[in-house]
Amino acid sequence: MQHGIKTLTLGPVKLDFTTFAWLLFAYNVLVILWGAWVRITGSGAGCGDHWPDCNGTIFPRTHQVESLIEFTHRATSALSGFGAIGLVVWSRLAYPKKHPARTLAGWHLGFVILEGLVGALLVKKEWVGQDESFGRALFMPIHMANTLLLTGTAALTALRSQPRPAVLKPLLWVRISLWVAVVGTILMGMSGAVAALGNTLNPVDSLQEGLSRALTPRYYLDQLKLLHPSLTVITSVLLVAWARVMASRFQVNPVQNAAAMLQTAILLQVIAGIFNYLLHAPGWLQVLHLLLACLLWLAVILLGYHGWVQREKETP
Repeated sequence: MQHGIKTLTLGPVKLDFTTFAWLLFAYNVLVILWGAWVRITGSGAGCGDHWPDCNGTIFPRTHQVESLIEFTHRATSALSGFGAIGLVVWSRLAYPKKHPARTLAGWHLGFVILEGLVGALLVKKEWVGQDESFGRALFMPIHMANTLLLTGTAALTALRSQPRPAVLKPLLWVRISLWVAVVGTILMGMSGAVAALGNTLNPVDSLQEGLSRALTPRYYLDQLKLLHPSLTVITSVLLVAWARVMASRFQVNPVQNAAAMLQTAILLQVIAGIFNYLLHAPGWLQVLHLLLACLLWLAVILLGYHGWVQREKETP
């Protein structure tokens, strides 16, 4: 049974720990999408090489759009940090020692801190705006991998905060397939981050130019961009097969629903990727593509979780 504080009352609103963790997950997705808009608009250099201040001040007084976009991203990111701290504190008040929700909340805070440090490095190294350095191309996929781990731990905190989640002893194929799904999804996301960077720094003006770059890549980002469609095809096939096998072996609603969600997310993601290429990666479609990637990642987590654990009735 859970101990300590279960709900937080904010005026007429009562918020339980699980709901707070899910809200934190959703909020972090919004922060991620705004971060993509920072890249798309070239606003990463809007605060210069200053961090955590913006152009030498905490609250910049400027009408420059790029500065406002970058400052908004920093402010919303800081709020996610406070949310992560709140999650850790609440988990320690609400759950006993060694409860998985406490551990996962701690991991979430760690990834939030790491996310801030990576962002600070990108700013201090001036790997923002129109910078085409190899260092930026190296750290953007690392940034994306940490982003997925950050949101993933928030979702798992919410899931594991439920009454007495009991860990099963799954078959070997379940453990292996889950790890393959997680690693494949992260690698797909990392390659997508590189492709998105290439679309931002070296946009194409026609389908013919895009095909020419794909067939005879000369710029290193164009070469790296080829990794994304290749990994997407391989990973998507594996994920669909995994979802179908899990759904056939576990005849329970949570697994069935998660498998359906994953397959739908993959289909929508592939369609968005195709249109992203045909329309030369417009900003709004890049944001939508990233949103679908976050939903796909959530579906992987849900399917893996429900295939791995069972729920027991809460002890009175």
